Amino acid sequence: EVLFKIDPRNYKAAYDQAEADVYRRKNLILQLKTEYAISKKRLKTLIRNRDLGKAEFDRVRRLFEKDNVGTRSRVDASEQAYNAAVDISDQADKAVKLFPIRIKEAQSNLAAALAAFTVAKTNLERCEVRSPFRGRIKKVSLEIGEYVKPGVNVITIADDSILEIQVPLDSMDVKSWLRFNDKKSCNNIAWFSKLVPADCKIYWAEEESGHFWKGRLHRIVKFDPKTRTITTAIRVKAKNALPNTPDELPLVEGLFCFVKIPGKILHNVFRLPRWSVSFENTVYISVNNRLKTVPVKIAYIEGDQAFVSAGLNSGDLVITTRLINPVENALLNVTKQPIKNEKQQNK
Repeated sequence: EVLFKIDPRNYKAAYDQAEADVYRRKNLILQLKTEYAISKKRLKTLIRNRDLGKAEFDRVRRLFEKDNVGTRSRVDASEQAYNAAVDISDQADKAVKLFPIRIKEAQSNLAAALAAFTVAKTNLERCEVRSPFRGRIKKVSLEIGEYVKPGVNVITIADDSILEIQVPLDSMDVKSWLRFNDKKSCNNIAWFSKLVPADCKIYWAEEESGHFWKGRLHRIVKFDPKTRTITTAIRVKAKNALPNTPDELPLVEGLFCFVKIPGKILHNVFRLPRWSVSFENTVYISVNNRLKTVPVKIAYIEGDQAFVSAGLNSGDLVITTRLINPVENALLNVTKQPIKNEKQQNK
């Protein structure tokens, strides 16, 4: 589809001029080649005339010098005719030898003319600016009859067939949870391996528990050494960005969202309320109805949940009530059921 047009008159004149120059130079090469062929045939005739003139000069001179036949003026006339034939043949030979050089020069000029013609043709074609893809016009900074300069942005179009969301992640989270292809980067490039594609969910920040759009983890975009974050790209196809019902919104540019990216699987971890784990990474458990403090290892924290990978055993009774300065081995009254072990937990 044509976005806008530029006045083509000057470019059309330059195109016609370049086209005529190419035509003229092609004819010049053809003319030189024809003259070259004719000159080579003519040179043979001139060489023959030169040889005949020499033979005649030698014969007349021999008759005059040995047999005293003829006159000196006749000998001089024969020599003059021979010299003229030699001069003509030499000039023709020189001209014939120059023809290949002239033809090559004409061919070089033709190549330059063809390049100029290509530029003129391209400039004329660019008088109609078309969209390289089917998209949406975002911004127009152009009016009819306005003069514009090369390099000035006059229109902005967006390709909504594939949306891309760039999500910055902590580098340690990327290392711990995202899955990379085992194959090394090609050509020994010092960059991240390809990410294993994963289906993601995109939620509108204003409605976190409502409708979500489906996306796919695509690649690593960049690493920011200042913030030590790694930016990943999530791609969403247009059909997945559309709403399912009239009450829902489509996923569009500028919509503030958050993304859920599935990562590696945690095995044999315990999911606890975040507040049940102290800042020193300890939890309170009940042993024979007595309070015990045990250190634990936190594998991951998500929202108000903590996932413990070490320090607890299946069947331990974890105290989730907030306690203030509890006394070790204090007598407890257990009112909750034991927290069950999460055999596998997706991160």
